Amino acid sequence: MTKDFSRSMQNSSSHLRNRRSIWSYTHLDAPLLVLLMILCCFGLFVLYSASAEDSGYVYRQAVRMGIGFAAMIVIAQISPSLLERWAPWVYALGVILLICVLLFGVGAKGAQRWLALPGIRIQPSEIIKVVLPLTVAFCLRVGLCPRP
Repeated sequence: MTKDFSRSMQNSSSHLRNRRSIWSYTHLDAPLLVLLMILCCFGLFVLYSASAEDSGYVYRQAVRMGIGFAAMIVIAQISPSLLERWAPWVYALGVILLICVLLFGVGAKGAQRWLALPGIRIQPSEIIKVVLPLTVAFCLRVGLCPRP
């Protein structure tokens, strides 16, 4: 009878072992996310004290952080193979945008680093900061760069 009980318990608990957590569905690292949220809350606290306790600054920054978290969740859902395929093309676009900054850039605070497009101003160097590591990983994977 004990044998039947343990056999039935193993079969019933197999679905518990095969269950995936919400973190595996969303492709996020829980400890890293918690530390990031703590760091953001600390940053909001510092901003509140540095802005002479003006909650308007803190609210706007919190909204921006919320948009950033939403973007992080959306980007985490993109498959690595898709990122690998698009990395060289986005890198080429970033280099073209950097050349456009050199030719048609808008100056701000003594530096020419913005592109004024209809309705928005973008800073192509920020795109390159994200795309360059992806492109280097792509080049190492396909063998375009010698490995150290």
